[in-house]
Amino acid sequence: MPSYTKTPATRIAQAQLPPPPVPARPPNVAVIDEQSMIRRQVPAHPIKGEDIGGRFLPAPQVSTIEKVRPSGIYIQAGSFSVAENAERLRSKLGHVTKTDISQTLVGGRTFYRVRIGPIGTVDEADQLLGRVVGAGAGEAKIIVD
Repeated sequence: MPSYTKTPATRIAQAQLPPPPVPARPPNVAVIDEQSMIRRQVPAHPIKGEDIGGRFLPAPQVSTIEKVRPSGIYIQAGSFSVAENAERLRSKLGHVTKTDISQTLVGGRTFYRVRIGPIGTVDEADQLLGRVVGAGAGEAKIIVD
């Protein structure tokens, strides 16, 4: 009868592959200075993807960031011909949000408008309008200047 000998178990070492090389940023990629939000470098032509080391790397996306102008959305909580009435409404809304009083001339008469804003979006204005009306400014409305 043939005799079999048991082969000792051997460990197979696992090799760790080094991470793939990270290519340097192509020289024609737009770089945004986040502090001033100004584009410092503009690509001269469309950027194509590259095949580097057998791996296809898609072209980087180039974005432009522009400063956003303030919206012209306001809530006018009230308009009064007497400045004290505007001040009263302003103090009533003080716990809800910051308000401003501005003077305007309509038909030769001075009015004092109690306004909130500018407000960034219509959704924000809708939510804030509900809080302003709930605080006692029942005639409040959203306006766009």
